[in-house]
Amino acid sequence: MDTYVLYHRNKRVTLKEDDMRAEKISRIFQVTCDSLYLTDDSNVAIFPNAEGSFSTIDLTLRAHYEVHGDSVETPQNSPSTSAFTSSPGQRHFSFARPGTSGSIFPTTPRANRTWTRAINVAEVVDGKPVPKSVVVVKFSEAEANVPGIVAKLQADLRASESPVLLDSNWNEIMDSEGTRGSQYWRQNSRKINAMLISHFSRLQHRRKRMREEDSGLQDILEKIEEVLEASQGLESVSFRLRELTTLTTRERSQINMQQASQLKEAFTCLVCREIINEPVLSQCCRSIVGCRVCIEEWALTSNQCLKCRSECSLLNIIRVAGLSTVLDVVKELV
Repeated sequence: MDTYVLYHRNKRVTLKEDDMRAEKISRIFQVTCDSLYLTDDSNVAIFPNAEGSFSTIDLTLRAHYEVHGDSVETPQNSPSTSAFTSSPGQRHFSFARPGTSGSIFPTTPRANRTWTRAINVAEVVDGKPVPKSVVVVKFSEAEANVPGIVAKLQADLRASESPVLLDSNWNEIMDSEGTRGSQYWRQNSRKINAMLISHFSRLQHRRKRMREEDSGLQDILEKIEEVLEASQGLESVSFRLRELTTLTTRERSQINMQQASQLKEAFTCLVCREIINEPVLSQCCRSIVGCRVCIEEWALTSNQCLKCRSECSLLNIIRVAGLSTVLDVVKELV
């Protein structure tokens, strides 16, 4: 069912599409029909058409609209004056106007309800958001949306550039149906941050660069896997090793703990559990298994492959050349 939320002063009513007529709205909110009009969250005025209806083309479903118009004043008769008077000798009744003084109680206009909202204003320092101050913004129902709060905050900050509203994770709060209305902004449990658009651009640039760095580190891991695959056939190993060494040297300052652990695991000897020295390849499983000295000692007491546990001998172990440069880089990284 299509509905719209209308409010006027402290009165709020939800109307269906068929009830969005000037006659019904004026009766509900006690304003004159000929002066009735609505305003949306952006303070844009909306008037009824010639038939007295509000077109759904101009309205947004379930949006909030403020009702405007002249208040209806209900006249009251003076106790000493009858509405109908008769004079002697006349048989017809005549209508007597009510007194203009003391017969009608003056209506006192009530101000629209307002709320306050604390907003943490931050700056970007060394690529990270750092809160610097707190600004308490006062807003009404018509201003309870992203553009309205931004305009109020910018005025309070006396800033030449526009601020950006952010959630607790420093993500931008966009203007949407869910962020329109005072119910969203007056919840104290919801933390609202903000920073000037220049600082927000620096924060976005920092996040983009971090994503690119993560992508570069992922390329290193993929190259390592290619080296291991290439070493199985002992073809094009030299080319892959040179490419891997270049990538690893360029990105070594950006390796995190998890990626360093993955590098160490890929080049750890299965016997001594240290970074491989003089790596050897097992023909049975076509994998690098450990240091030459460690594997030779293992083969003296066992006829099983360390990796796949199939029958193996020294004749099935091949020394892999050209990995010393890569292993030196890996040792520095981990």
